[in-house]
Amino acid sequence: PGSSIKPISTYAPAIDQGLITPYSVVTDMPVFNNSGTAWPRNENRRYDGQTTIMQGVADSTNTVAVQVLKMLTPQSAYNFLTEKLGFTTLENADIDYAPMALGGLTDGATVREMAQAYTALANYGNYSEAISYTTVVDANGETILSNEDNTPTQVFEHPESTPYYINDLLTNAVENGTGKLAKINGIDVAGKTGTTTANQDRWFAGYTPYYVGVTWFGYDERYGLPSLSPNAAVAVWTEVMDRLHEDKEDK
Repeated sequence: PGSSIKPISTYAPAIDQGLITPYSVVTDMPVFNNSGTAWPRNENRRYDGQTTIMQGVADSTNTVAVQVLKMLTPQSAYNFLTEKLGFTTLENADIDYAPMALGGLTDGATVREMAQAYTALANYGNYSEAISYTTVVDANGETILSNEDNTPTQVFEHPESTPYYINDLLTNAVENGTGKLAKINGIDVAGKTGTTTANQDRWFAGYTPYYVGVTWFGYDERYGLPSLSPNAAVAVWTEVMDRLHEDKEDK
């Protein structure tokens, strides 16, 4: 999922644990030296020094995410994803900085998992599993399968403040950051883009006051995509969401 994992694996749990706020300042600089190579690199191949979390999220700055994960720890991020947000595709090898802070997961993640996880951000910390149906009845009207008892669970220790801060971060990422293409006239949009090495995957995970939606654009094998501009995942997301919100009140 690339950087689209940052809000759920790193920023939200770090905010909830009181380690950061949107206006905390960290240093945009390499965090580790891997065999003589500075890591991580930012997409713009530049380091800008003192940076707020707000700016780091808007610009999808890799070093900022890794700095925050260093405070949180990869194990804590992994536990949050697997114990609170329903991820089942993660491996023990993912308990590390590149997977948890930058989305370089061993087996990747499913669009369904990502959408489920983002419901917690959109709904004040209430996480809901995705369901494909509510009820199935037979010819006599008798219920044979039911999904109606899908009670949300609260994932934050501080549901009064953590969602407010994460929504602030992700709304700004759409208004002023990498997710600008996802804007919908009259509707607040929050979300995060994601790109993996060699453009193999493009993601957008976003939500409005009405809907959560996640888009993945790529191949089912490890083929690089061309440098598509604009981000195709955001373009598809916006195309669908524009239609879904045509008759909705401004909100």
